Amino acid sequence: ITHPIPDLTGYITEGQIYVDRQLHNRQIYPPVNVLPSLSRLMKSAIGEDMTRKDHADVSNQLYACYAIGKDVQAMKAVVGEEALTPDDLLYLEFLSKFEKNFISQGQFTTYYFR
Repeated sequence: ITHPIPDLTGYITEGQIYVDRQLHNRQIYPPVNVLPSLSRLMKSAIGEDMTRKDHADVSNQLYACYAIGKDVQAMKAVVGEEALTPDDLLYLEFLSKFEKNFISQGQFTTYYFR
């Protein structure tokens, strides 16, 4: 995704956050599209003595499964759910849970990070 504002401000800020109208339409707030969003500080803020030792690996696996889930969701729109494999259905379930339990946050929910 190229856009002058995120491209310019991405170098001033820590990264780029992309909002997604489809997430907004499904009442997922904040509607952050995690796949094109990026963090320039993540590599220096994770790992031993800060987070889990395998934080980067777990994060990469979550994003990979979410991306596959988005692909399966698009495929489902073309071929229908009955044409999906059991693995495809698991990716769709993961997609739904990831958006509802990971991306979505309550309006008045406060998170504290150490």
